[in-house]
Amino acid sequence: MGAPHTKPNPAELDFSTISWEKSPFSGDNDNCVEFGAVGDLVIIRDSNRPEQTPCAGRLAHLRRPH
Repeated sequence: MGAPHTKPNPAELDFSTISWEKSPFSGDNDNCVEFGAVGDLVIIRDSNRPEQTPCAGRLAHLRRPH
């Protein structure tokens, strides 16, 4: 999956094993995101378009700076 400092290539990832979870901030709204994990990557997808390639990033890169 590449070195920790490189951006993951979604084409190299297997999304079939992900247990998708709906964002708790979505509530009953149909406009929500779902998230899962592959190794050390956080995967995010649009729940209305699950056939589209999801976004992938390492948790360390997704955190806000202090």
